[in-house]
Amino acid sequence: LLAFLFNNASLDSNFSEFISRLPKVTGTVMAVVKTYCEDSKRLEAGLQALEHIVLLRVGYRDEALDAIFALGISEDGEIRKKAVTILVENLYTVESVSKRILEHAKSLVSGLSVKAEPTAATAEPVPIRSEEKKDQGDDGKSQIPSQNLDLYYSLCTKRPSLLVYVMQLYVTASEDVKHVLSEKIPFAIGTMDFEQQSEELSTLVHECPPGSEAMMCQIIREIVKHKLTGSVLNAVKELYTKRKDATILVPIVRRLDRKMVESELSQFVSLDADLAKEAIVSILASRLLEPPSLLVALHELTSRASLRTAHFIRKLRNVISECCLKNKTRFGEQELSISLQRMSESRNVPLLFMGTLIKTLKLYPRLKGFGMGLLLQSVNNRVWENEDLWRGFIICAVTFAPESFEVLLQLPAPQLKMVLDSNQKVRKPLTTYASARASSIRPPILQLLGL
Repeated sequence: LLAFLFNNASLDSNFSEFISRLPKVTGTVMAVVKTYCEDSKRLEAGLQALEHIVLLRVGYRDEALDAIFALGISEDGEIRKKAVTILVENLYTVESVSKRILEHAKSLVSGLSVKAEPTAATAEPVPIRSEEKKDQGDDGKSQIPSQNLDLYYSLCTKRPSLLVYVMQLYVTASEDVKHVLSEKIPFAIGTMDFEQQSEELSTLVHECPPGSEAMMCQIIREIVKHKLTGSVLNAVKELYTKRKDATILVPIVRRLDRKMVESELSQFVSLDADLAKEAIVSILASRLLEPPSLLVALHELTSRASLRTAHFIRKLRNVISECCLKNKTRFGEQELSISLQRMSESRNVPLLFMGTLIKTLKLYPRLKGFGMGLLLQSVNNRVWENEDLWRGFIICAVTFAPESFEVLLQLPAPQLKMVLDSNQKVRKPLTTYASARASSIRPPILQLLGL
């Protein structure tokens, strides 16, 4: 009868029912079923037969499950997809087999992590081909191929909380393994029901293992692409309050209010360059802060003594330069002029004001007249009393000579002497400039210049 069915493909629709009604499912019967599964045209009939055995023939359940497990890690993508679908959509909901399916899926995932506790896999591992060397560690030891994650990540679409286990492995995994664990996150998140699973997604956020914030950021980013519910948004904010790692806030910047953005701006600056840029771009796109307000707020961060570290100042300079000054679409002449004017009128002129002024005048030479006006204003405010600003003032004045000569001549003689002593190349042209208008220059300055 088996041979008759096998030789008559038109009867495949009856195959699974026939198998499930046999008095015994012998080794020969299982071999025939597996042969069906090896034929792409008869795969569905073979899988359906295995499913029926699992559901209806308890005594042969384990062997049938093992067969489906093996197909679920097949190198053939179509076979693997159909086997995983059977396991997740049809069998995982059956209480008597759901635990074993989950344990098997976890064992395959744990095989990726070099520091995960080893768990015996039910099915034979898939051999690693030469083109899959990227799934091997630097020490040359074989890792489980990434296709072995399909089952577990498919289960995650049904139970988002299962991703906590992936994040636990992520914490101690090598960089290669982290990449493999991360690359399937879009699949796991993309097919979820965000309304019905909102509470479970919120729980997932709350249970984020310390050290897995980068993966959580990716998960949140994928959720945002589809539907970010209020429950998940609040969970992310609560997690940030506990961890103070702005990585997890970056994907939801556009959903924050202005007050929170301003209060956490220093945290965004402290992130890696790419994440910091993403945060700033999102702030600008959402119009939470207009360009001049954002640039001023960034500069004012240095008013906090705790942020005046070399490391933070370096990151802040980079953000101002890369995210603001180089973004000529959002930071044109008008926006930069407004920003610099506001900063110059501040009771405490920001530490990086002069540096930004120099970069602005290089980007927009037409603003030199405006810039010299700001330098003159700083002279009136006794800029030399602030060591950092004074140093920047000198660099700016020397850089933009001779346009700055009129400003330099307004300095008190001791301060002008400091400028000239450290920049001898300025003395001769400045003297020539002053000699042409000696009648309007103060005597101490003339004497300093030898006029």
